[in-house]
Amino acid sequence: MCVGSQRVSLPSRNSQGLTRALRRLAPDIPLLANIGAAQLREADGLDLARRVVDALEADGLIVHLNPLQEAVQPEGDRDWRGVLAQIARAARSVGVPIVAKEVGSGLSAKLSSGDKMTSAILLSCAWQNDYCFPGQRRLAEDLGLEERSVRRNLKALEANGLLTIQRRGLGKTNIYELNLTVTSDVRSRPDKNVRSRKLR
Repeated sequence: MCVGSQRVSLPSRNSQGLTRALRRLAPDIPLLANIGAAQLREADGLDLARRVVDALEADGLIVHLNPLQEAVQPEGDRDWRGVLAQIARAARSVGVPIVAKEVGSGLSAKLSSGDKMTSAILLSCAWQNDYCFPGQRRLAEDLGLEERSVRRNLKALEANGLLTIQRRGLGKTNIYELNLTVTSDVRSRPDKNVRSRKLR
């Protein structure tokens, strides 16, 4: 059983929202806790991830990726730098399998997690515009990836119509125009960083 975001329970130290009572109601089924990727990148993000898992005695953790939803909310989280690296840290330290889940922001589930996170970083750089121009080195630092991985992710986004890249020449950053209205199916690209793990 997968639950929705447990964000409401985080400030209250789990006194609101879902609790271990859910585990008592469903003792024999796999139960997955849920936290937003934006919360995961907070200073105490790994602790927050452990808390939502512990609150339910969960068998796994869903990290939901919702950059477009966050971008249009007045109180939304717009800084997605370092999210992919933080998901990797969580996978090593939370103690349960992690599922990265895209929540309907117009990105296909067929894109790799690196493609999606690159898109999220570009969206946070673009803020209220539909374009931005961060350097590939900055993108690599923000994502915790090598520059060649960033270039591969950018090419995949461009090939799938989610991004237009305007090259400005030697010594200048590219301009990345985000296309958030793509409705056709995108081509699948396997994600080398995702491993399948059976729950319970």
